[in-house]
Formats: sequence, C-alpha cells, structure tokens
Amino acid sequence: MAEEKRGLFGFIKGITRTSSYTEEEKQQRSYALAKAKEEEVVVSEPEPTIIETPEFAWESDELAKFCKEKLEEILELSGFGGTVKVCSKNEKAIELEIIDSSDVGRIIGKEGATLESLQIIMRAFIFKSFDQPVKVSVDAGGYRRKRRESLVSTAKQAGRDALMKNTKIDLKPMNASDRREVHLTLEEDERVHTFSVGEGRYRHVVVEKRRDGSSLS
Repeated sequence: MAEEKRGLFGFIKGITRTSSYTEEEKQQRSYALAKAKEEEVVVSEPEPTIIETPEFAWESDELAKFCKEKLEEILELSGFGGTVKVCSKNEKAIELEIIDSSDVGRIIGKEGATLESLQIIMRAFIFKSFDQPVKVSVDAGGYRRKRRESLVSTAKQAGRDALMKNTKIDLKPMNASDRREVHLTLEEDERVHTFSVGEGRYRHVVVEKRRDGSSLS
C-alpha cells in the first residue's frame, strides 16, 4: 500500500490508537492530538519543572542519537520530511532543529502549535525509553528565535504604552512560554508591573504602570 502523507494530526492519531501506553502517556498524546487538530496552542499553566535526579543511566550522546532518529521518523511518517540537527544537549535538556524540509510552514503550525505538539510527543518517547523527564525544544526555520525577538519587542512597546497612557495594556492571548518571555523582558523595569489573567486559550499578559513597588507576579 502506498504511503499516505497524512500530516502530524493523522500520525498522532495513529500512534495513539495502535500503541499501548500508561494512562499518563495517553493523556500526553490526547493533549498533543487536540493541539495538532486545532493548530492552536492552548496552555493554561507553565510546563512542569524538570525534577533533578542524582544519577542518570545514560549519556547525552545516546539521548541525542535517539531524539534525532525518532524525530526524523515522525517527520517521515507524517509526510513532512526533513532532517534533524542537534543544536545542544545534556542529560536534562536537548535542543533540536528541523532542516532541509520543503514544508516548514506546516511543521511550525499556527503560532508554533505543531512545534509544540512535536515537543510533547518527543518528551513522551524519551520518558518511555529512558524513564527520565527531559526538556525538549524543537525548532524549524528559526521560528523560535524570531518569535522571541517579536515577543521582546511587543513587551517593551507595551511597557512604553503603559507609562505614557498611565493605563493597563492587555496583550493578546499567549501560551505559557510566550507569557513567560514577556514577564522576563519587563521584570527588571521597576516602572512597570506584569501579570497574567484569563483561563485556557484566553490567558494573556497585562502590563501596567507600577504604583506601589510590589514584586512581579
């Protein structure tokens, strides 16, 4: 039977249906499936903190080889194509970049939704194979670097607007990592204060002029 280019949604659906996983892994895949289907990041809380353990039974080179091969397999089966470059690695985190693909736009997805889904899938595969939580970053076409630059610019402009207009500035809804970037950008500016409001896909950052010297929330 000829191989179908069924996309990431079809691929996630396939592995969710045909594989045997723990309840925790099923929940991870269900979450990734919903995100890929909607092509919209829906995150209401920051990612869990990586729990440090005293010893690791594997080396970072072994992890890098596994991640490169597994992500390239996912790209092939989902019809995206491309190769994977390991940008940095250690026992607790790994950064991967997808290169040589003619379908970068779909790999990134709306506001990085497909990249987020790929990260969730990779974290689940790593945990299943190595029994250790590892922070995974997946990029394509320099999207994350460009996204960070855009967020920094947006945050600084919001800070200026809040000071000039002496009013609260509501930014558009963002996922947890994007909101964190905005908070970090403005945290050293003692003139403004940032906090997050809303639930689920509507959660967003508010920037306002600082009045009482209270700490960042």
